[in-house]
Amino acid sequence: MSRTIAALYDSRAEAEFARARLVSRLKARSPRIIAKDTLGALDALDIASAEKESYRDKLGGGGHLLV
Repeated sequence: MSRTIAALYDSRAEAEFARARLVSRLKARSPRIIAKDTLGALDALDIASAEKESYRDKLGGGGHLLV
C-alpha cells in the first residue's frame, strides 16, 4: 500500500534537505518538491480539495511542498 506524505517548508533549501534525508534514510521513491512555478502538480495529488487550496495559498506566498 502506498501513502502520500506532504510537508510544507519556508524555503527551497529546507525542502531539498528534507528530500535528501528521505531518500538516503528511508529509501523514499521519487519525492518531489512543488513550488509556485509548479502549482499545477497539486492537481495530480490524491488529497482533499480544501487541502489543495490551503497548499496553493502557501505555495503562492513562497512556500515549498515536499511530497
